[in-house]
Amino acid sequence: MKIAIKLLSDSDLSLFEGHVAYAGRRTVELDANIFLGEFYPGLKGLYEQVAISLVVAGPGGGDAQRLTREIQRARGSGRWCLEGERIHAPVGKPGRYDTLTVGDYGIFAFDGVTRPNIVTLVLVSAHDDPRLHEVITSRCGFTAQRSIVAVSELLIAELRAVSGVAYSGEHPLDVLGFRDTVEEVLFGDTATAQILERPSGGSMLHADLRQQLHSAGEFVQWGEELFGMWLVASGHGEEEFEWVSQTHVRSVFDYEVRSAKWINGAPVVFVCVKSTRGPFERPLHLTVGELRFAARMGCCRIARLYAVDGNSMMVRILAGVETVAGRMLRDLDAFPPGALAESFQMDPMMFEVEWEAVLESRS
Repeated sequence: MKIAIKLLSDSDLSLFEGHVAYAGRRTVELDANIFLGEFYPGLKGLYEQVAISLVVAGPGGGDAQRLTREIQRARGSGRWCLEGERIHAPVGKPGRYDTLTVGDYGIFAFDGVTRPNIVTLVLVSAHDDPRLHEVITSRCGFTAQRSIVAVSELLIAELRAVSGVAYSGEHPLDVLGFRDTVEEVLFGDTATAQILERPSGGSMLHADLRQQLHSAGEFVQWGEELFGMWLVASGHGEEEFEWVSQTHVRSVFDYEVRSAKWINGAPVVFVCVKSTRGPFERPLHLTVGELRFAARMGCCRIARLYAVDGNSMMVRILAGVETVAGRMLRDLDAFPPGALAESFQMDPMMFEVEWEAVLESRS
């Protein structure tokens, strides 16, 4: 997924109901340096229309609209624009786009390898999304000459984490599908609120759910692979650890480290890897099986990989797992007969930081 954030102009707003046409046009211009230079260089020299599925979310959350539009290069110029019919407010949501003003933001996420086929547009208004708007303004440094910037999935995760308290249901950025675990895909990261009330993020198609589950599974495996890279980079020989979950997918731990060099005496430890693109504080999930194993063995650790992107990551080894696990399991005894828990969403701050490091994972 390729992502850019755009400072919206009069011309951009003209595509939406409630805003007048700008110079007779209803288009959102896409910066050629980013759209062609960084995202889709193979489109240089082409003038044909590129049909896309357009998903529009926001401002202020709300159900996403799914539309069909085109991206096209204006003949005789290098400008590429998102064009098509005016985007009307969805049924039952009159005036949805009325609060948008010049200086608000559009977060564009492009899916497609050689050309875009799905474009997700998250609209962020100062009126409906004041905290998210404020964070984007402070992080992206827009100017009159720099009205669009390409950003990483990591930055999107940070934006979501910092502004998450402003939303009682799903966050508007959740439509982009950056869920790091299967639990986050199914329940979000505020599970109780999601169950008790209808999420503000709206509906999800079965195909979207399958794609997010697949992506989350790949990210979990990637995180485990990165931890193995960190072990090697920190001086562990291949004979000193085993990636157990690679061959035993239902294992209650991911790695057996036979000589944990970050601990005095280099003991044997069992490690659960919990990764996120977001900050360290983003909740993690532990299954009841993982908790029972940690409480019984007393030599377990959590490898918290965070700020994971294509180039680097942060690693914190968390200790005290058996103490927290014992407390959680005692609480399970208070459940009424017939009620079972399979996993828990937990704050990483519940554990002790035993070691931390940075790993440059890819060039």
